[in-house]
Amino acid sequence: MDRSNPDTRGLDSDTWCGLRDLFLRHKLLQINEKGRYLLARDLHQLSYWQLKEWVSDETPLEQIPVIDGEGWQARALHLMQDQRQQQRETLQISLAELFSA
Repeated sequence: MDRSNPDTRGLDSDTWCGLRDLFLRHKLLQINEKGRYLLARDLHQLSYWQLKEWVSDETPLEQIPVIDGEGWQARALHLMQDQRQQQRETLQISLAELFSA
């Protein structure tokens, strides 16, 4: 297999195991009675930002604590929350739309 060609490059086994476990945990994949992996969710209902949060192991935006105050920590947190919100808006496309292009 030609590893320099991005169309034929695959995942190494450690990366696949991590992603597989993540996808099973989030019920994106399921295992059938023959031990094969099946897509278990509608990709129209799953956005690219949500997949990114799972793979990057990011705290969901809704669970980041809100800090009131004037200190640098509060300002920094607000900047990071704004950045994450902008990122979500940019990556709002569903996985079905992403892969159909």
